[in-house]
Amino acid sequence: MHRRQIAQVWLAVLEHGPDVGLQLADWWPDRAGWQEWTTAGHQRRLNRLTPDAVLAVDLDDQEAVAFVEVDLATMNQTQLRQKVARYLDYADDR
Repeated sequence: MHRRQIAQVWLAVLEHGPDVGLQLADWWPDRAGWQEWTTAGHQRRLNRLTPDAVLAVDLDDQEAVAFVEVDLATMNQTQLRQKVARYLDYADDR
C-alpha cells in the first residue's frame, strides 16, 4: 500500500507537474534517497534521514529538490516528532 502511494506521487508530478511549471528531473525512491551526515563540532555523530523518496524538479532554469513523505498514520506521535527533529537538524546542519 505505502509503495503504491509513493508511486502515485511520482506519477502525479510526472503527469501534472508541467501544468504548474514543474519538470521532473530525477526521483530517488526509498533507500536511494536516504541521507547520512555527520554533525560538525566536538560532539560528532552520524545522522540519517529516511524519506520515502527524494524528488528533483526543474523550476524556471533552476533545480529544486524535496524530500517526499507519504503519511499513512503508521507512526505514533513520538516517532513523528523524532523524524521531524531529524529533518530540522539536517536543515540546520546544511
